[in-house]
Amino acid sequence: TILLLPMAATATTTTTTTINPRDYHSTLQPHILHISTRQRGNPLLSHIRNVPHQYSPMTPDYIFSPTRCALFLSLRYHNLHPNYIHRRIAELKSDFELRVLLCLVDVEDNSSVLLFLNDLCVQNNLTFILSWSEEEAARYLETLKQFDGKDASAIQKR
Repeated sequence: TILLLPMAATATTTTTTTINPRDYHSTLQPHILHISTRQRGNPLLSHIRNVPHQYSPMTPDYIFSPTRCALFLSLRYHNLHPNYIHRRIAELKSDFELRVLLCLVDVEDNSSVLLFLNDLCVQNNLTFILSWSEEEAARYLETLKQFDGKDASAIQKR
């Protein structure tokens, strides 16, 4: 059976839209920690147990909410690829209100690198969080997600 429609009805076109990874954060489910597909294989992910999470194609490494994200950087990786973090910060542009740089301190001689990264975070409006193990980094991600959207009354003195 063939259904014939008037010409006016067939003039409509259907379009499918693909979401740019940079704009992906505006379509996220609010209760899930979204992890970039480029983080697959990161050992800290095996320590994320207390919040639901899923892999998503997106610009930041982690998204807590449509306005809050994090980049992850190992100092060992930074020493091998010093321009990497500049490119990643530039990719974020001004899409997020809270931007975190979660840094894994996994080298012995770290003072000059940490000073440089601290300056970089101040210049680019990022919050700088240091962790000394993958477990600690995972706890920071879980805590940021769990307290996302909550007011300060949970930690205020009563």
